[in-house]
Amino acid sequence: MASDQVAPVYEEIYQDMVKLMDANTEQGDKLEKILTMVELITLIAIIAVIALAIFAARRIGRVLAQNIVDPLDQLGARFDTFAKGDLSSEFPEMTSEDEISEMVIVAREMAKNLAAVIQVGRCRLGLCSIDCRRRCYRSGLQRHGRVNRPTAFGWAAISDQDAFECGLRCFGKSFSRGKPE
Repeated sequence: MASDQVAPVYEEIYQDMVKLMDANTEQGDKLEKILTMVELITLIAIIAVIALAIFAARRIGRVLAQNIVDPLDQLGARFDTFAKGDLSSEFPEMTSEDEISEMVIVAREMAKNLAAVIQVGRCRLGLCSIDCRRRCYRSGLQRHGRVNRPTAFGWAAISDQDAFECGLRCFGKSFSRGKPE
């Protein structure tokens, strides 16, 4: 008898539990579909971000490479003319303060010093103007407190350093118009 009374209550509770399970299963299926969509959208977003990052990195890399290559190309072209003996043309102007601009500064100084050495050699061989030789001779003598009469070339009493400094002065004057005197 007790089982007859308990059986309908049990069946009712069982049916309520089945309905509850079906409702939960439906909600779970809906949630699964939502999560699948969120997963797909997240995956697409991650791929888009990666693609955008690759594009941006390539673009930035290209710009940085151009900022290195262009000055080096300009410097290389100037070194070509420098190697052919052009000491008076300007070296490219650099706006950055990096190793390349330091190379340009050193190359300018090297060209200036080489031109001065060549001018000293020209003067020592008597190939520069007599005015240049007299100026150099006088400046060297005055610096050392000597007063001598100039020799034919005017270099007898001048040290190598004085001759070099004079060559720098004469070079600057003689090349101011773009060609040697």
